[in-house]
Parts: sequence; C-alpha cells; structure tokens
Amino acid sequence: MSATRLQARITTGRYALPVALAVATLCWLLASGLPADPASVPGGATPWGNPAQCLPPWAARLAGYALHLLTGYLLIGLNNTYAIIRTRASAQTSIYLLLMAACPFLQPLQAGQGAVLAFIAALYFLFHSYHRPHPATDLFYAFFFLTIGALTVPKLVCLAPLLWVGAYTFRSLTPRSFMASLLGIGLPLWFLWAHAYFHDQPEVFLAPMKELERFVPVAEGTGPEQWAAIAYVGLLYLAGAGHGLLAGDEDNLRTRAYLRFILLLGLCLMLLLALQPRPAMQLFPVAAACTSILSAHLFIRNGTRLSNLFFIAALVLWGLLTAYELWTIS
Repeated sequence: MSATRLQARITTGRYALPVALAVATLCWLLASGLPADPASVPGGATPWGNPAQCLPPWAARLAGYALHLLTGYLLIGLNNTYAIIRTRASAQTSIYLLLMAACPFLQPLQAGQGAVLAFIAALYFLFHSYHRPHPATDLFYAFFFLTIGALTVPKLVCLAPLLWVGAYTFRSLTPRSFMASLLGIGLPLWFLWAHAYFHDQPEVFLAPMKELERFVPVAEGTGPEQWAAIAYVGLLYLAGAGHGLLAGDEDNLRTRAYLRFILLLGLCLMLLLALQPRPAMQLFPVAAACTSILSAHLFIRNGTRLSNLFFIAALVLWGLLTAYELWTIS
C-alpha cells in the first residue's frame, strides 16, 4: 500500500472516526487506571474553583470524556454546515479526539472543556453572518457565547477583537451589528453582576477580572508534558496554516475566508500558549479544535508525497507523545 493510498484511506474512510474513538477510549481507560491524578495540573480550574473537585474522580473523568465527545460532534456539524473542508468529513473530529487522548491532563472535567463548546457555538453564529443583509442577531449570539466561555476561562475574551476582525472580513460588521455584539458581551456580565449584587458576593463578579489580569513567568508551573503537547499541536498548526495560505486558492471565497479566520485564531492561541502556558492551558482544547480543522483540510485536500510523509510522521509522533504523557503520570 502506497503512502498516498494510506493517507486517503485513513482520512476519508468510514472507519477513521470509529478507530479514533476506540483509541481515545483506550487512552482514557489507561489514564484512569494510573495512580497519578492529572486533575491537579495547571489549567483545570474556573475562577471560582476546580469543577473536578465537586465529583468523584471517576465521575470527573467520565464527564470530561463526554464533553470531549460533544465537542467532536459539534466540529462535524460546523464543517457540514459551512463546508469548510468541502466534504462531509469527520477527520477534524478524529484529530481532535486523538489530541485529547494524547494529553491525560486534559481528560478530567475542567474549565477548558466548557470554553471550547462555547467557542464552537460562537464560530457557528459568526460564520452564519457571512454576507447576510441583517447580521446583528448572529453577532449578538456569537459574542454572547464567547462571553459565556470567558466566564469559565477569562482569557478567552482576548479573542473578542479577532471576532470583530472576522465580522469585518465577512462583511457583516455594521454599526448596528457592532452594537449587537456589545450587547452580547454585556448580557452574561449583567446577569453575573446581578447575582453577585443580590447575594452580596462581589468576589463572584470580580473573580474573572482578577484571573484575566494574572500573568506568570513563562516557565513557572509548566511541566515537560505540557510543553510537549503544545509543541506537537504547534507543529500540526504550522503545517495546516502553511497549506491554507499556499493552496487556499483551490477553495471558494467563502471557504477561504473561513479557513483564514481559523488560521488567525489559531495563531493567537498558539502565541498565548507559548507566552503564558500555565494560565492559558485552559485554552488548549480551543487551540486543538482550530488545529484539527486546519490539519484535516491539509490531509484531505493535499495528496502530495510531502503531505503523505508528514501524515505518517504525525502519526508516529502522536504515538510517541501519547506514550510519553502516559509515562509521566504513572
């Protein structure tokens, strides 16, 4: 079997997603049976505490696994709705599940899993606003869901200016839609302030703001297992982004706009992970979701020998990363 045929059969075959799901489940079970508890690694807590501490360890892992599966399902729906890869592909979900499987510290229930769900919802409404004559409602919901995610991972709000850039690129940013986006940001904050005011708990309202302004030295509290995961996702991002920039003319204008906006989001997320890995580790699932879309577009749309070699190398590196991550927590 040639490398070209191997890449095509794996990325476009009907068994790719079931195999990825089985491998992710196996890695989840292996990590669950190891003595160390990855729930204590950086990035698991919301501004109000760690959600994993409210459940037994097995329940926290099961809830985290279920949220990862839900994220994968939403990625399929996002692609099928907007034809980002021009096929009804599930490769982006397979890549996302494999990335989460390779990182045991991301498997228990934690804040980043809620943030990535809100992020995909925000992308859905932002993409829906493309060239629409009345985009105000779409931008309201896009920024509403982004702010909902920012209540669990405050640094997610750093992507708000990029959403305005995306809306401008999609020709949906008008004075009215801009005001609607501000209402979308303000509504969750208004309910949070009302809760804090009526229960006399100002710390509840201030907690996300304090978390947003927290900065730590680059290497503080970040272990080699987190750096290895960031490096691997960064490698996939660079390959997918390079293909999107060099071969994007093969797609139509709408798909090209979507891909380049995801490329911009991924760039900012990777820079944030590189500069503030400990507080920004909660955004790792968001970066993985962006990277999975770009990587799936590369592996499905590009059948050159170079992409085939990179595909095989990426699989080998994934195996090495998974083995290393499981070894570090054992």
